[in-house]
Amino acid sequence: MKKLAAILLSMLCITAAACSSGGQTDLSSVVSDGSVNTAVSATVSEEVSQEETKTDSTVSKEDDNMIAEDLTVLDLPYGNDRTVKVRVYVPAHHEGETLPVIYMTDGQNLFEDTTVRFGCWYTREAVRAEQEKNGRGAVIVGIHNDGDEMQRTNDLTPASIGELNLSEETMTNRAKELYAMFHPAAEAFTEFVVNTVMPAVEQQFPVKTGRTNTAFCGSSSGGLESF
Repeated sequence: MKKLAAILLSMLCITAAACSSGGQTDLSSVVSDGSVNTAVSATVSEEVSQEETKTDSTVSKEDDNMIAEDLTVLDLPYGNDRTVKVRVYVPAHHEGETLPVIYMTDGQNLFEDTTVRFGCWYTREAVRAEQEKNGRGAVIVGIHNDGDEMQRTNDLTPASIGELNLSEETMTNRAKELYAMFHPAAEAFTEFVVNTVMPAVEQQFPVKTGRTNTAFCGSSSGGLESF
């Protein structure tokens, strides 16, 4: 199939509406009443392993009816051979309040920049700014894609994209080596998100459900999978 160029062009067009400058997520354009619920960024992000505690609460309660923001780590089964780390950021909110939810690839790049090689999305700061601006927030679910280079590429590239047409004459030895390991399997990633991640999040965290309250966002190969 020769639709990759059209898909990538569409991704770049969506980027202008979905993400603000500087690599930070503009939540006002990602989550709005009845809006399109897929957000894609062309910002390149890479896989970086990180160590952290299971929870990280940083905002104190403003009153008895406020619940402090919290970052929780889940380890969820991906198929039969591995687990995937999923981090769930719930901003400060009123007791009993539910929030829209944004599922994002490359969860290792979303919340801090201490060990990220290619920049951070600063999603916590983006949510706080959105809350201060108009009182709206969202739960951020970061699905880690921090395995080796080709595992991430395979996890986030759908097989339905079709066969890649590459010229043997122009391919470097490294490109040929990577191409031999290229086995697109993002359909399995989609199944993981829909059947494992989303049920776990909806059962454990104060999120709204349904199409108008749910968005998906990613960058680079994660942008392709989001699209």
